[in-house]
Amino acid sequence: MSLEKIQAGDPSENARVQSQDIVIVSKAQAYSYFIFGEVKKPGAYTLDKDTNILEGITVAGGVH
Repeated sequence: MSLEKIQAGDPSENARVQSQDIVIVSKAQAYSYFIFGEVKKPGAYTLDKDTNILEGITVAGGVH
């Protein structure tokens, strides 16, 4: 597993979380959101306070 790829939003690096697993998430300086699917640039993006869904898709290069 590559932490760099995970943080970039690469879905091939997803790990299955199972019963009894412990997940620790550190506090980030900025919040991120992930865009996957039929967009030109899928991945992680910094979440601005007023970002809506349409703006998020636009930042990801629009629909592919």
